Amino acid sequence: MNKNKTFLCISIAVVALASVIAWRIYTYNVMLNYDDAYAYCQANSKRNANEFDLMGGGSGIDGYYHFIAMDGDEEKGQELFIFKRNRRFINLAEGRVGRYTLYVHAFDENTPVGSLRLTLRDDWGKKDSGDTIYFFGSNKGEKAIENMTYTYFGVDENGETAYEYKRERPWPQRKRIYWNNYNDLGSADRFFLIGMDENGIKWDIKDVKFYDDNGKVVYEY
Repeated sequence: MNKNKTFLCISIAVVALASVIAWRIYTYNVMLNYDDAYAYCQANSKRNANEFDLMGGGSGIDGYYHFIAMDGDEEKGQELFIFKRNRRFINLAEGRVGRYTLYVHAFDENTPVGSLRLTLRDDWGKKDSGDTIYFFGSNKGEKAIENMTYTYFGVDENGETAYEYKRERPWPQRKRIYWNNYNDLGSADRFFLIGMDENGIKWDIKDVKFYDDNGKVVYEY
């Protein structure tokens, strides 16, 4: 009887271990490495782009890598692929996390600047406490975008504007557009989340404007 129980326990353990290994192999195979992610962008680009700028690492957003379409048909619109890394699979030889899954594919038609607002998640799937806003573009239109202005504002529980910060961000000529509120330092060297903070202040962004080299507004959010 004891032998039968021991055999049954061992069998269950072996089946469980085999299931875990099979699942890890499956998830490893369906996830993308860097080259696969790049090729995915090329195959699924709505502006027929073949060249993408990879933003990540120093972006301040831990675990997300962003591919901005840089060539193809600029007139069709602006395009951004966001991939989330999986910490279970790390390729130390490449010096980067080796496995990705597509998080979002954003495409804004007929515009010199694309925009995206979404809630990010950490490595365990927990939602961030606020939203992230992206502005992106290849900046290869007839008129180069050279400046951006915007205003952060915080509204208190009574609906009154408690804080307001007007800011400006110059762009080097023909440099691709990539901005999000994680990158941007506010007062007291903190970044702004879009949403409610611990003090009950609801933060958001407004009056976003992009200007060409003649000072003309070419995009507003």
